[in-house]
Amino acid sequence: MVARGIEVGPGGEGKWREKLALVRSAKDRGIKADCVPVKSSDGVYIIYTSGTTGLPKGVLREAGGHAVGLNLSIKYLFGIHGPGDVIFCASDIGWVVGHSYILYAPLLAGAATVLFEGKPIATPDAGTFWRILEEYKVNILSTAPTALRAIRRDDPENKFFKEVGSRNGLRHLRALFLAGERSEPSIVTMYQKLLEQYTAPGAQVIDNWWSSESGSPISGIALSAPVGRDHQLKAHNKPLLIKPGSAGKPMPGFDVRTVDDEGNEVKRGQMGNIVMGIPLAPTGLTTLFGDEERFYKGYMKRFNGKWIDTGDAGMIDEDGYVHIMSRSDDIINVAAHRFSIGKSPLLTPLPPLPSLLPFLPQIFPHQRYFKPTPRQGSIEQAISSHPSIAECAVVGIPDALKGHLPFAFVTLSTPAHPRSATPPPL
Repeated sequence: MVARGIEVGPGGEGKWREKLALVRSAKDRGIKADCVPVKSSDGVYIIYTSGTTGLPKGVLREAGGHAVGLNLSIKYLFGIHGPGDVIFCASDIGWVVGHSYILYAPLLAGAATVLFEGKPIATPDAGTFWRILEEYKVNILSTAPTALRAIRRDDPENKFFKEVGSRNGLRHLRALFLAGERSEPSIVTMYQKLLEQYTAPGAQVIDNWWSSESGSPISGIALSAPVGRDHQLKAHNKPLLIKPGSAGKPMPGFDVRTVDDEGNEVKRGQMGNIVMGIPLAPTGLTTLFGDEERFYKGYMKRFNGKWIDTGDAGMIDEDGYVHIMSRSDDIINVAAHRFSIGKSPLLTPLPPLPSLLPFLPQIFPHQRYFKPTPRQGSIEQAISSHPSIAECAVVGIPDALKGHLPFAFVTLSTPAHPRSATPPPL
């Protein structure tokens, strides 16, 4: 984040230091700055998210809608109502999750927030999260499934969790929220059993789904649903049934549907494109910074302005629970980080390599041969830029720790393969 009016670029750091010195000087002289009123439509921040083509997209968040939506969601979904409540969002503050629920939402609610820098393992061990929960009497923990996979790998018997839990150090914990990637049922089930034994009565593992564009969870299971009727209520009702593998039900303001490639709604339980009706909830984006045309092309053009395209594929079951199954574009999710692999590139004809000529017509008698023109910023583009690589295709493969890993199939630019399977210095 950069303060308004401070130059970025050559010499910018020096001007930044000058501004800091000015602030310190004003503080020493007892000068205070009043809050400045802004319009509800003014931008509060810009956060960049992966683009399926080209450069990352700058999601512009409006101040008024974001404040309203976060003030509701932290109470309605997370059950954090104000002083006395503590939330620990174990996210990078540069991500939208960190922005929303480390910084803005807890401050709006008047609750305490835990800001943690570091890994859940090797700091010094896999018990770091659980000791933080104990020390700060945390009520809500929000993290990514990858963090729990890493903990499970280093502590497969959950000794650290049980050690803290056995001394009643986790009795304040009311829920464990998972976001950033699909939570496999085995993780949800394992931690649900631990919560039932060591944490607050009725504690739940709750998967929730959202994006940089939404600004707050699109779906989940609410801990304090009565807040939707009366914003002053502080009741912690019994949540709805948890379905491992599902991301819960749509949150207030988000009209979630499943449609086919023509934009027609499909039946409950049938796979399709996950879309949202317009307008979005107050936290949702209204444009991309400096690029209204790309906003339309990226989110609305595919379904002619009727739906917002999330880029996700999945289904809504008979009970209204949302199941996010995969990306419908060329993004793979590695430890809650989204990477463009460059699928479905533009194609230009390329004769087959001489060493393959005798075999290709037999295997693919009607196949033309193409050389991919990788999309800007994709993994395929980076690999194809190596002089020893003629063409490549990258796919996501399952990984027990990170969810997915990129795996590259490459064809070398010469029939004579080197001894190593990977040409240096790739």
